Amino acid sequence: MKKKSFLLLPCFFLVFCCMGQDDKNQTNSGVSNNIGVGLSFPLGDFSNTHTFGVSLNYAWSNDRYGKMTAKPLKPLGFTFNVGVDHYFGKEESSGPYTYEYPNYTYLHAYGGALHNPCTNGYLELTGGPVLGLWDGGSEFGFGVNLGGSFGVSRNIGINPSFTLMKIGEGDAQFVGTIRGHYNF
Repeated sequence: MKKKSFLLLPCFFLVFCCMGQDDKNQTNSGVSNNIGVGLSFPLGDFSNTHTFGVSLNYAWSNDRYGKMTAKPLKPLGFTFNVGVDHYFGKEESSGPYTYEYPNYTYLHAYGGALHNPCTNGYLELTGGPVLGLWDGGSEFGFGVNLGGSFGVSRNIGINPSFTLMKIGEGDAQFVGTIRGHYNF
């Protein structure tokens, strides 16, 4: 039952975001594309086996990125993002033996809601499928991301986020990420 209720979350995001879509007659003053690069830091048990990661992300939302001249009329908009995070494994020693944890890569495709509380920033809640890749193995799962952004200029911003990813039967992985992003 837990697994089935967890899968209802993307449906909730889809319905919630469709209600917040922008009208076709309204023109927002932002831009629609966002690409970011940053560092990810494993939290909890994941930090016992992996050091840090590098993150690459592309996001789209209808004219809601960048420093805007006015806030959008509708409080919520739809956002979609895809990305990859690659984490480097730690080396562990036990007496004369050493073990190196394999590197871990997450691929994700998220959809969700985006809110612009001010003209130079946004908050977002997204979720969707993930694919975990490690040492010749792979497994599908689900992830949820809570993030935000503050625009330094019209096209450049800083994006901190917190992500939870659940892959297969393993424990959930928690990650904190800080990205610099470019809006166009």
